[in-house]
Amino acid sequence: LMDTIFNELILADIMMKPEEFTLIWIVLTFVPAGLAALFRLGLMPSATLAAIGAFIPIIFIKIKKDKRRKAFEAQLGDTLIMMCNGLRSGFSFSQVMENVANDMPPPIGIEFGRVCNEIRYGATMEEALNNMCDRVKSADLMLVVSAVLIQRTTGGNLSEMLSTISHTIRERIKIKGEINSITAQGRMSGLIIGALPIGIAAVLMVVNPDYMSTFFTT
Repeated sequence: LMDTIFNELILADIMMKPEEFTLIWIVLTFVPAGLAALFRLGLMPSATLAAIGAFIPIIFIKIKKDKRRKAFEAQLGDTLIMMCNGLRSGFSFSQVMENVANDMPPPIGIEFGRVCNEIRYGATMEEALNNMCDRVKSADLMLVVSAVLIQRTTGGNLSEMLSTISHTIRERIKIKGEINSITAQGRMSGLIIGALPIGIAAVLMVVNPDYMSTFFTT
C-alpha cells in the first residue's frame, strides 16, 4: 500500500512521504466524523463527513496528476525536436534521453531521468519506456514510445519519425486548446449542474439529517 501511495504522490508531484499523506488521509476521514459523533449529531452526519474526508485526498491527487500530465504533454513537442537534433548530430538514443533528463525542466526531465536510471540498473529499453507510459498515461507519449520500439525492431530513420510525430502532437495540442476554449462554458455548466444535487445532499445530511432521513426510511 505504501509503495502504491508513493508512486501516486510522485506522479502527482506532491513532495510528501507516503506515511505523512496516509496520516493526513486518516485525520480527514475520522476526525470530523468523530467530532460529529462526539457532539451526537447522528449517524448520517458522521458517515457523510467520513465519506467526504476520505474522498478529498483522492480527488486532490487526481487533479494534481492531470495537471502534471498536461504539463508533460505540453513539453513533449519541444522534447522531440531536441531529440531529433541530437540524433542528427550523431548521438545515440540513450545519449539523447540523458540530454533530455539533464536539460529539460520537470516533469518531463524527471520522467526521462527515471527511464535512464532503470536502464542503468538492468531494465531493457522497452521495459523502461513502457514503465514511463504506465506512469504518465499520456496518449501522445504512447504514440512516441510505440514509434521508437517499432523502429528498433524494423529499422528506419528515427529522427525523421520523431519529427513527424512532434508535428502531429503540436497540431493535436492546438486543436485540443481550441476545443477547450469553445466548450469551456458548456463544460463548466454541466459540472456545476451535475455536482449541485450531490453537494446539497451532503450539506443537508450534515446540517439537517432528519430532513434527509426521509430518503432512507420511507
